[in-house]
Amino acid sequence: MNSTLLTSHPGYDRLFYQSRPDLAAVGAARECAARFLLGKGAANQTCEDMQLLVAEYFTNVVKHDAQADFIALDKRSGDGFVDLLLLDNGADLSSLFDAERNIEDLLSESPLHESGMGLTLIRSLAPHARYQRIVGKDGGFNSYCVRVKLTGAKPRIAVIDDDLTQLHLLQAYLADEYEVTTLEDPREAEKAIIEQPPQLILCDINMPHLNGLDLRKRLAERAATRMIPFIFMSGCAPQQVQSSAAHLSIDGFIEKPMTRQRLQQTVAQVIKRSQDVRNTLNAELDNRVSSLLWSPIPERFSQMRISSGYRVAARGGGDFIFHRDSGDAFTLILGDIMGHGEQAKFFAHAAAGYLHGLCHAAPQSASPGKLLNQLSHFVASSPLLARTGLTCLVIQLRPGSNRLTIASAGHPEPWLLTDGELRPLACGGMMLGLAHNYSYEECELELPEDSIFIGYTDGLTEHGEGAVEDRENAVRTLLAANLKLFPQAPAQTQLDEALRAAGSTLEDDATLLLLRASP
Repeated sequence: MNSTLLTSHPGYDRLFYQSRPDLAAVGAARECAARFLLGKGAANQTCEDMQLLVAEYFTNVVKHDAQADFIALDKRSGDGFVDLLLLDNGADLSSLFDAERNIEDLLSESPLHESGMGLTLIRSLAPHARYQRIVGKDGGFNSYCVRVKLTGAKPRIAVIDDDLTQLHLLQAYLADEYEVTTLEDPREAEKAIIEQPPQLILCDINMPHLNGLDLRKRLAERAATRMIPFIFMSGCAPQQVQSSAAHLSIDGFIEKPMTRQRLQQTVAQVIKRSQDVRNTLNAELDNRVSSLLWSPIPERFSQMRISSGYRVAARGGGDFIFHRDSGDAFTLILGDIMGHGEQAKFFAHAAAGYLHGLCHAAPQSASPGKLLNQLSHFVASSPLLARTGLTCLVIQLRPGSNRLTIASAGHPEPWLLTDGELRPLACGGMMLGLAHNYSYEECELELPEDSIFIGYTDGLTEHGEGAVEDRENAVRTLLAANLKLFPQAPAQTQLDEALRAAGSTLEDDATLLLLRASP
């Protein structure tokens, strides 16, 4: 044991430490990082990116470095930023983090080529992170420092008024809760808002060069600024002016002089109403897009019963499933594009459509491994797709046979339920697009009658409270008990029951795919 790392690194505070770490410890480290960053006001997307980075880095330490007997996460705060320091005492990674060397050459020289280490993903999430190999009296350890900027964590408000005294007063009233940008010239304000749209605009009406009414009209002509919540302020607005303002679809009107309480209440109400409308629209669009990520799956192919179910996360996600039937082979493709929120959902839709086209363009005789080889090559060649985390599980069936041919690209291991016992099936490979010319291996499974093959996405096992390993065990126990009712109780019923038992808000799409050999 390296006693040097039992306490935090100099200048840092300890956030997480685990000796003899396992995958449950990786999940705990990821959650610690998320709680810390959210507490510091980091944006949701930033938190999600850093969760992915922490999970990817420590997962590979745990799974592929027998030398490492601890992982640790330290933190320190600065002016507008925080530093996360990932520590372990595994093998020296200096060559892998050498920015001057080609990553595919490095992977080809290393056993990490087989492990699927997402070095490309880690670098893309934190291109300016600093790796250092530190040697002390107790041996060496790895230090990976990621700086996270916190700017823009508060809702941003643009305040426009030609009266400097008013600007200073309004900024003082709002600065505790919001990031306030004050703008004296409405012409410059228009340029600034177009360049970086705020969450709300607070604007005077009577100003030289460009009055508030005309500024609102100009912003309403642009799609990027049309929907920004807008509040007018005026000290002497006649009824005609107020009527003109109301016809511009504004969100509020405040008469000067105003109290701090009145201003804060109005701003908070308008921002909340805007967020509620946005959330409602996003939920509707999210469901529509999610339905497009799924193509209808036949309930039977030859003697194989097939059932699939999914649930959409409240904040988005990126699961997809589709199939192709060439007559002599039936292929199922289950995938997960990492990320949360509406942007991830729409990106998943675009990427899934792209992959769907590639799959159907591939030779009909392509086996699961060859299909993943082609998909990985295309993903690696795409500047957009290569920057995301994308996992995929491919299962191929043949008519008149219970044999499954399976290949995986970084996807969670499928399970097999036989005689009431549920066990994982060893089938792995790196995520799509991390390296050119990577060859995916296939595994064969002769599915006994009344046994059930279970494919899923990690939204199923990561849902709920507690350690990741405990949540996964709970899901496996529940499925082992309930799947005896399949096909009478289809995959959707089984999935809903598992999610209901776990409780809490679904943070990622969850998908369940079941195959059962029947006479």
